[in-house]
Amino acid sequence: MDAKMREIVDNIKQELMGEVEKMEEANRVMEIDGTRYKLPLNGRTLDMVYYPVEGKAPLFIGFYGGGFLFGGCAMNDYMWKAISEKLHVNVASIGYRKSPHYMWRDVVADGYDSAVYLKEHADDYGFDPEQISLIGGSAGASLATRTALYANMQGNMFFKNQLLMYPFVDCATDPLAKGKGSLEGPIMYVFNEFHCGDDDPTQPLISPVYASVDELKGMPNTVIVLADNDNLKAEGQKYGELLAAADVPVHMTCMEGMPHGFFESGFGVRGEELEFLGEDVLRGMEDGTIPAKAEESIEFIRKYAVISRDCE
Repeated sequence: MDAKMREIVDNIKQELMGEVEKMEEANRVMEIDGTRYKLPLNGRTLDMVYYPVEGKAPLFIGFYGGGFLFGGCAMNDYMWKAISEKLHVNVASIGYRKSPHYMWRDVVADGYDSAVYLKEHADDYGFDPEQISLIGGSAGASLATRTALYANMQGNMFFKNQLLMYPFVDCATDPLAKGKGSLEGPIMYVFNEFHCGDDDPTQPLISPVYASVDELKGMPNTVIVLADNDNLKAEGQKYGELLAAADVPVHMTCMEGMPHGFFESGFGVRGEELEFLGEDVLRGMEDGTIPAKAEESIEFIRKYAVISRDCE
């Protein structure tokens, strides 16, 4: 990174702190359809929003996006509710710890520990402990697959699916080398630096595209939905191909013309979320293309996810 870009990135870091605080406050106070809970995990407590359905249905553990800097478990309330209702699954949106105060090891620990806790307390929340899947978009998809990868490394794979919307799975490649797309720009340097610090970003638990075939063997059934106008598209495609090479069932599609983040907003947004959406997302919401593609994505998940229907 040259001196000019270094100055730009450092300035962005300072400017973003106010936006982070505003989003944190919105996440704390916004009205939602889900129910808020606290998860007690090994000396820390994480927030969770839960969306139950009737019967002992499967559980989708959800992780929100935002570059590990923005977002919250109460954000995207309409999306989580839609997933729950349309697929007849319980959804647990997890409030994992984020930058700039926490780094990648903390984030992966939160993903895995929250999943283990929920499995052990399945009766308390009324879901089928044998039908647990992971889902997320962007950084949330990164955490979903890294949670699965960590479980795989521990010999404790209990997930049926990993459902990845435009996954952010490469923190090592220079963001400017990822090409054009709706997420391009210096902010990607900020995400990487806050999240990885000085640690080697090619570690698979940071950047899963650097995992070996042996490390990926045994990963769960995988559904990947990519956005066409997204500079993360190539790494998502590469990751899907790596999983397939490891004999993991992979079902991948790309939503034509869609910007990064289309799925989260495709089912509607709360007023507090509007100012954090990009112009391309707002345009797609207004002309109806984003809601249509979000519904198409849900149908793709319905078709290819391994979900027990015994409870319906």
